Amino acid sequence: LVLALLSPLAIRRRRAALTELREAAATGNLVRLAELRAAGHDQAHHKTDRLRPALRVAVTGSLVAAGVHVAVCPEHFREALRFGIFFLLISLFQTAWCVAVVRSQSRALFLLGVVVNAGCVVLWAITRTVGLPFGLSEVEAIGIVDVVATAAEVATVFGCVACLGWSLRLRAQVAVSGWSA
Repeated sequence: LVLALLSPLAIRRRRAALTELREAAATGNLVRLAELRAAGHDQAHHKTDRLRPALRVAVTGSLVAAGVHVAVCPEHFREALRFGIFFLLISLFQTAWCVAVVRSQSRALFLLGVVVNAGCVVLWAITRTVGLPFGLSEVEAIGIVDVVATAAEVATVFGCVACLGWSLRLRAQVAVSGWSA
């Protein structure tokens, strides 16, 4: 319990809450902040509660895709060094992205998650329909493992898009209410 209270995340949350209180007091919005919190519109908790399910989908999808990519690395290294390196790098990215987005749910990270995972889905579709022009001339067969990875990447994209949408709606709601944290 002591370690949990002293963790960087807990300290960051307490600092954010204290900063929010100070700013509300300095701008004369302390009563408004209390009203919003009493009505269940606490911005910090409201945002994390709404993001939590979509964030779980995005992170789980990315971890599943990374696991599949790591599992097929040896096969792709045997096929061609550049393919093996690509699969190794994409699995490392997807894992590192999970760590980064859990630590800091930023708009830039969600956008990066959308771009990279959507790119992987498009690349998969190309390799299954027309093949790649540089070294992979034949069209690859669709297999259960690559369908799992692609479905996980699609889930990651949807989770990231949901997180981006909720953060935009929350900002609009706070701006309309006339209260700024």
